Amino acid sequence: MIELLPVTEPSFLDFLNKTYRTDGKFAFVCVEKKEIKSSLIYDVRKQKGIILNVSTVEEDIFDGLVRACFAALLEIGIHQAEFAPEIDSAMTKKLGFVGENPYLVESLDEILDNCKKCKNNQD
Repeated sequence: MIELLPVTEPSFLDFLNKTYRTDGKFAFVCVEKKEIKSSLIYDVRKQKGIILNVSTVEEDIFDGLVRACFAALLEIGIHQAEFAPEIDSAMTKKLGFVGENPYLVESLDEILDNCKKCKNNQD
């Protein structure tokens, strides 16, 4: 079973930041059989979530980590996000997170409310 968990241990967040050369204040990890498979590091700046790193190329895990991040941002009242230029813009477009601007997510609410995969899995 795969779990997407927030990183709550400051020393592990520091480790992730050093590993991926970022300076994020928050992170999620994808854990399978008690082993960390990938991570997402993000920050909040000027009322916008900034996704600094996603350490997977697996589409489903990328999608899950980003959606977990979006949900966490909405919980603290943030409704927009931006992907760092280092993040695969082809993936963000393919998953429907962005429009014309391959780095800007204009409405986190809309993304989470209109998840095609989620709706397909409910049928």
